[in-house]
Amino acid sequence: MRYFIKPLLWEVITVCILVWSAISCVFLHAQSPPTNIPATPRPLWLPDADFPQNGQFFPRDSAGLSASLCVGGILYADSVKSAYLLVFKNNLPYKQCEISLPPLAYNIALNAIPTERRFYAECSIGAECSSYSFKLGFRTATWDSVVAARDSLICGDVLLVSGQSNTVLGKPLTPLDGFGRTFLDTNGVIIPYGYDQQMRNPVWVSTRLAQSKGYTMGGLALGVQQQIHQGVNIPLCIMHGGVNATTIEQHFADTNANTRVKPNNIYGNLYYRSEQAMVRHAARSLVWYQGESNSDARHYDSLFYMLHYSWMQDYPNLEHIYVVQIHASMCMNYDQHKLKEAQRQLARTLPNITLISSNAVPFHDGCHYKDSGYVVLAEQISRHIAHDFYHSRDAQHLHAPNIELAFWLDSAHCELMLSFSHNPLETQNMLAITADTSVGGKKHTIAEAFSFDDETGAHSRTGSIADVRPAGFDSVILTLHEPHSSAHYISYAHKSYYANSPGVVYQGPWIVNSRGIGALSFNHVYILPWQP
Repeated sequence: MRYFIKPLLWEVITVCILVWSAISCVFLHAQSPPTNIPATPRPLWLPDADFPQNGQFFPRDSAGLSASLCVGGILYADSVKSAYLLVFKNNLPYKQCEISLPPLAYNIALNAIPTERRFYAECSIGAECSSYSFKLGFRTATWDSVVAARDSLICGDVLLVSGQSNTVLGKPLTPLDGFGRTFLDTNGVIIPYGYDQQMRNPVWVSTRLAQSKGYTMGGLALGVQQQIHQGVNIPLCIMHGGVNATTIEQHFADTNANTRVKPNNIYGNLYYRSEQAMVRHAARSLVWYQGESNSDARHYDSLFYMLHYSWMQDYPNLEHIYVVQIHASMCMNYDQHKLKEAQRQLARTLPNITLISSNAVPFHDGCHYKDSGYVVLAEQISRHIAHDFYHSRDAQHLHAPNIELAFWLDSAHCELMLSFSHNPLETQNMLAITADTSVGGKKHTIAEAFSFDDETGAHSRTGSIADVRPAGFDSVILTLHEPHSSAHYISYAHKSYYANSPGVVYQGPWIVNSRGIGALSFNHVYILPWQP
């Protein structure tokens, strides 16, 4: 019997051991991670979200001399003992700084893995036509290596440009340098009623490259950029929001707070790119050339006030807005007199508006300009920008003559004086009349630029002016063929076409100041009675 029990006992013990082993395997398998899945390796380091990009533009600071180049990130490797930043200017050594690293800290809960260490370096780069680059390096006990490099970094000012086709067309007459910048989505095209696809890959590019690849920059914006570069040695970042054949309403911000900053319309696209480029708060000037698509002029002033309000909210440091009063044009085939007058009045109601006259700008083809015309218009705007932001000494007679008063010089209403205002910072200006113009097979005189209206506003007579001549500072005198007692209002260069040549776009003659800047068009200005 005892010989039978002994083997049975061994069998029981064996079974218990096997059962215990199975239970242990199941338990251990449930508590341990699978051994066939490798652990994710930690990177050596990661850059911050605002780590500089190649070709990036940095707006100059409030002092106007430089911008801060900031390089930062997170370091994971415990073997890195130090870091450094090498900065180059025009490919020559400029500055070098050692980056202090915080001491290593270990997290016991993470099996003594060192926690992340932040690093940060800051270096100023000058606001000038120079190109900067940098190299970021790490050192350990055994090696020294550059881990990141960026080049073609530029510092300067931001200019917003928006409107319709006259901000889009044209190209420079001379080659662009490589200092201008823009920030655009190379995968999408802005269309009048919105954006044809979401922003995917906005990148910094030089305006020279953008122009060569056919992206919309426009001769006006590029002309301003070139002239500021050459005149004051400051690079410009052009943030362009102009689109062909658009009304002012199509440039409005979306009133829906959830979509306002998305690139789903013209306004939102410009805002979005400016925000992504980190230049939105740095924009201090804006050029607006638009109006042909609103030539019917219904509530244009109110519409502009709405757009202006959005600009001032979304670009809080905007100081000067340069509004171009449109040229006589066949575009849209509307009579433009009310629109031009509405634009002329903007500077009287909004303090940061500077009016730019397109009158007397040459090389106009009836709707747009040849490249040379955009250069002339850009010169006019550039002189204002140089004066407003760069303390230019070329400050005389920058502003377009703007009608201030019209009054009869005699009781018979045979002579009429037009007095034009001038900027208080400028000396008084002797006006001039440009030569007669041959257009459409006819010779046209300055008298054709004017028309009179009676008390009801109805046009009363044409061809009544015998002579127009400068008369002292900031004034011209109109002499009539005969007394015109029914005339109570006068208009100048307000129509799209010559009165005696229907269908021929008005191209002068013009009233101009000593710089050749044309007087602003005006419509239905009241003529004060003669005072003995």
